[in-house]
Amino acid sequence: MIKHVSPQEAHDLLRKGDYIYLDVRTTQEFVAGHAPGALNIPVMESDASTGRMFPNDAFTRIVRANLHESDRILVGCQSGGRSLMAAQMLESEGFTNLYNVTGGFGGKADAL
Repeated sequence: MIKHVSPQEAHDLLRKGDYIYLDVRTTQEFVAGHAPGALNIPVMESDASTGRMFPNDAFTRIVRANLHESDRILVGCQSGGRSLMAAQMLESEGFTNLYNVTGGFGGKADAL
């Protein structure tokens, strides 16, 4: 089961030292700024010529090569959508300690 945590809760968990922050944003987004110690494995990438997003077909394979199924993984993106999708993909691959960071790196948007 995927648990949901706020950015502040994710920060607090990271300070405990027993969690991994998996940033699933694009490489460009990650380079522009990221949480200290974060591991970047994009679940989607953008086509440089069109700017359109496309799935990273190697996502789960790369995660599996770098992380263990029982690792405590905080999955984050810009606003929470890609991270939830990535967490669901990892859950279907047998990962068991997944935390979706709601609001993501950019924080929750204010209601209009």
